[in-house]
Amino acid sequence: MAYALRHSMLVAMKANRQKVYVDEKMEHFLTDTAYPGYDWQKLLKKDFAVSRIAKAIWVLPTWFHFNCSMKEEFALLRYVFEDLKYPIEMPIAHVVDRVPEFTAWGNVCLDGAGGYCPELKFWFFLEWPDFVKSKTLKAFKVVAKINHDAFISINLLEFVTVIILYMAATQLVVRDRAIFFAHKYPITNQK
Repeated sequence: MAYALRHSMLVAMKANRQKVYVDEKMEHFLTDTAYPGYDWQKLLKKDFAVSRIAKAIWVLPTWFHFNCSMKEEFALLRYVFEDLKYPIEMPIAHVVDRVPEFTAWGNVCLDGAGGYCPELKFWFFLEWPDFVKSKTLKAFKVVAKINHDAFISINLLEFVTVIILYMAATQLVVRDRAIFFAHKYPITNQK
């Protein structure tokens, strides 16, 4: 369902983009975005032009009609937010910036992943199973002919590593809370 809302928003932004691209006030910004060189001053000008165009697209006061899929998506969101079993609250300790009590480190390659946390005294190494390795960039002979349905990117593997670090830290914090932390809601920094 979230795909339908995202698609409807993209259609709306595309309509806004078409209006901005024909606006005479934005013409000089559009020419600046086409700069292909490496001069740092012109690259800064290009970045500024891209940001101005993006802002113009997002703040354009255009009216759009909700299509059926968008109405269904908003109805689902309304149901979730009105239902009492999904509380929309959190402890202030999760909102306020604080110094982390521990830092967990992780790294990934196409063969495996590893991570550690000195404060919690844990480390791990995980070799990816063969079926995962067979879907990474290493397994494809020609990069231009990647089957994207069967492809697992390094970014996804990094995300899995962050989840593993989070699970390991959570297990240790829950199990040994009194040993490590005085706070009810400890905070971590994962890199």
